[in-house]
Amino acid sequence: MKKRVRFFLRRSTKVEIQAERKIIIPFKFATLLLLTVSGAISLFLFLRSDIFQINKVELTGKIPNCATEEGIKLTTEAVGRSIIFFNTSASKDGILKKFYCIADIKLSKIYPVTLKVAIFERIPIVAAARSQSLPEIAAATTSATTSAVLASPSAFFAVDIAGVIFENLSQNTNLPKLYLSENLTLGAKITDFAILWVLEFLEKSADYNLSFLEFTKTQEEVLLGRTKDGVQLIMSAKTDPGKTAASLQAILREAKIEGAKFSILDLRFEKPILK
Repeated sequence: MKKRVRFFLRRSTKVEIQAERKIIIPFKFATLLLLTVSGAISLFLFLRSDIFQINKVELTGKIPNCATEEGIKLTTEAVGRSIIFFNTSASKDGILKKFYCIADIKLSKIYPVTLKVAIFERIPIVAAARSQSLPEIAAATTSATTSAVLASPSAFFAVDIAGVIFENLSQNTNLPKLYLSENLTLGAKITDFAILWVLEFLEKSADYNLSFLEFTKTQEEVLLGRTKDGVQLIMSAKTDPGKTAASLQAILREAKIEGAKFSILDLRFEKPILK
């Protein structure tokens, strides 16, 4: 009889302990969850507080003509926003979309309340203009210069290596001239393959200290150019612009050494033709 009672007491105690555990464990979990949620909310509110609120936008770099300091600052839409959660990528896209004369920008968060904006302006590589009358390829086989058969353009525009038209220029600019048949609009981007070839050719030519007066496209892939020494150039957009620039530099250097004179240089073929 005593053994049965002991057995009963042992089972009863075990049941009570299990019952206690079932009550205590959920209570601890709920408390921990509540503390975690409360802590997260408190941290979120702290990070969103005035302590981390942007109140200053600093600009570095030259501000181009199409923009103003105040205009760029307003376009960032940064003042009054939390520096922790501020989306710099979206702000950058907004600035570049509005101010076409800015090539790139870099936004940096300076904690706790400052946004730094580094501006990189576009560098003009050529002065483009629309002309009512463009020369035929036959004009390049004479001693007449390209400009002699071009109507006087009304306005020039700065174009960078990417083909973006971003600024009005004076006709007295020292940049090489590029004459086009289509209308030019500020903020637009040139997509013509042959014209983009000219831009890359000019970039490569800078490595050889070559100087040019003007360029124009006569046919789909044929381009006319003129050096500052008056040599008429005939080129093809099918060739490699870097190799064409290197070939031109080598020919001009050799001609100078030998005292050779020519007025027309056709670079469309593997073996250049001099006239």
